[in-house]
Amino acid sequence: MSEKQRYALLLAVCDVLRVLQGGGIVIGDLSAKNLMFAVSMAGSGDVSASAHLIDCDSVSALGSVNPDSMETPGWDVPAGETRQTGETDRYKFGLLALRLLAGDLTTRDPGRLPKEVSVGVRGLVTGALTSAPTARPSYDAWWEALQQAALSADSSVPAVQPDSAPVAAPVVAPVTKRPVALKAVPKPAAQAGPPVSTAPAPVAQGSPKTSATGLSARNIVGRRRWCCSA
Repeated sequence: MSEKQRYALLLAVCDVLRVLQGGGIVIGDLSAKNLMFAVSMAGSGDVSASAHLIDCDSVSALGSVNPDSMETPGWDVPAGETRQTGETDRYKFGLLALRLLAGDLTTRDPGRLPKEVSVGVRGLVTGALTSAPTARPSYDAWWEALQQAALSADSSVPAVQPDSAPVAAPVVAPVTKRPVALKAVPKPAAQAGPPVSTAPAPVAQGSPKTSATGLSARNIVGRRRWCCSA
């Protein structure tokens, strides 16, 4: 975003706040996260901007208290100051101007403003953030200073600088696969042994019958009993 576009956006927000303040409305939770905006630049160099407030659950009438009001983290007013007043809205607009012009959405130091910022705008930012609440600049004062600064602002968009130089990917040497020869394993020859008789053993007279495994009925019962006890 160019310097001229930043001033155009601040003018659009300032215009919204001037209208709402004239109607007795307090924003309460003004922050960059609660703004929806559009900025365009014509071929002639003319810049236009529009801004809309979103997430307006902290809005209230001047002099009343909204029990549901809250503040966006990092956009809170100084400690000990009453929230949700016309003075706190002017503080947060000064904070928005500082952070937008400095390109830093966390700073509260007016010394971070670029040297190109006009003396008039610099004085308004400092006054909004360091003065007593009742001495903070009005939106009319902001409007005049921002318009004057926008006339001489640079319209070129600065190039985006990378955070660090790109890191080249490491070069990996290709891996050559070696062919693997598979050898057949010979099957071991069967060893010759004595012939096995398949004829049933003779049964002696008067002896208990045995099963096909050669175990007596008594031995089978004994084995079953052992299995159960185990």
